[in-house]
Amino acid sequence: MLFVSDKHLGLKKLKDILKSDYSDNLSNIENVLNELKNEYITLNKLYKIKFVADGWTFTTKSEYSL
Repeated sequence: MLFVSDKHLGLKKLKDILKSDYSDNLSNIENVLNELKNEYITLNKLYKIKFVADGWTFTTKSEYSL
C-alpha cells in the first residue's frame, strides 16, 4: 500500500486496508512499519519507509532520486 499510494497513510487507514486479525491493534501495524524501517536502514536499501506529518510513506532515498 505504501509503495503505490501517492500520499501518506495513517495507521487507521492502513488498518482499514489490511482488514486482518493482525491489524486489530494499531500498535502492531506501527511496530511492523518500524521494523521494516530499521531493516531497510541496516541493509542500506535505496528506499525507505518514514513517518511524515500524519502518516507513513515509502520513498526513494534523496541521494538516489532524480
